[in-house]
Parts: sequence; structure tokens; C-alpha cells
Amino acid sequence: MSRSNEIISSAHQLILERGYSGFSYADIAEQIGIKKASIHYYFPSKANLTQQVIINYRNVIQSNMQLLNSIPDPKDRIKEFILFWDKCLAKNPRDICLCAILISEIPILPEEIQDEIQAHFSELKEWLISTFESYGNNNKNDSIERANLLLAGIHGGMLTSRIFNDSNNFHSIKNKLIKLATN
Repeated sequence: MSRSNEIISSAHQLILERGYSGFSYADIAEQIGIKKASIHYYFPSKANLTQQVIINYRNVIQSNMQLLNSIPDPKDRIKEFILFWDKCLAKNPRDICLCAILISEIPILPEEIQDEIQAHFSELKEWLISTFESYGNNNKNDSIERANLLLAGIHGGMLTSRIFNDSNNFHSIKNKLIKLATN
């Protein structure tokens, strides 16, 4: 792993654990055994680093969405999307969507980070709308409402799992989300 990727990986984990305000270059330097100046060489500011962490995260999510698009039945795509998060939370109920963690800090985040977070959720929403529209029996407004409801349900379930450190909080609503999204 390259040094910059090692820094990004460390920052990603620290953001998941502590949020944007809760980590510093000193934390990363200690975690991976380098000097803070070395981090500044790759990422001049915390905002640059965090933006890159989110860009990398978005790329992974986009790849996952492309894999989901290979599932022929759109209802099965939605179901697998929900089950993906159920499996993730079963492994670690505090390891939720990186952008969901950062949302609570929006008022203090630099604009470039806010833009990345908004782009992430816009892409998810557009994918959901498109998938709902492919059901064939939904109008645009219905698909938008379903996408908003599913995003709120999934991310609310993640946050509840995180706060109680119990994946059963998401797991218990998973089937209702699937039913709601696939009917």
C-alpha cells in the first residue's frame, strides 16, 4: 500500500470512529508511524485529506452500484442494496456509511467536503429513483418519494444501530424496508 493510501485508510477509519472534528494529523501520524509533516506532503490540509477519503469511498459505492445493476430484476437490486447494509452492520454496528457520519457535522465542514457528501447522496438517490422507475408501475414522483423514504429508513437504521452498538436495530427493520421498497 502506498503511503498516501495508508494515510487515506487511517483517516477513513478515524472518521468512522470519531467524525471529522475528532481526528487530527497527529492521530494519523501516531497510528501509522510517520511524522505529521509527511502527511502534509501528501495532503496539505485536513479538508484535502477528508475530501480524498470521501472520493475514494464514493468510488467504492459506485462500483457496488454497478454490480447491483447487473442484477436483472430491479426489485432484487433494491433488496440486495438493503441486505448489503444489514451484512455490514452485522459485522460492526458502528461501521456505518461514512457520509452519514459526516452529515451531523455539515455546519462546520469545509465546502469541498460538503459538496462531496451531497454528491454521494445525490448519486444514491438518483440510482434509487432510476431503479424504482424501472419497476414500470411508478411515476417519477412516486419513485422520488420511495427513494427518499428508503434513504431515510436505511440511514436512520444505521444511526440507530450505531448509537446502541447493536446491529439488530437495523436488522429488525430490514424486512419492512424491503417490503416497502419492492411492493
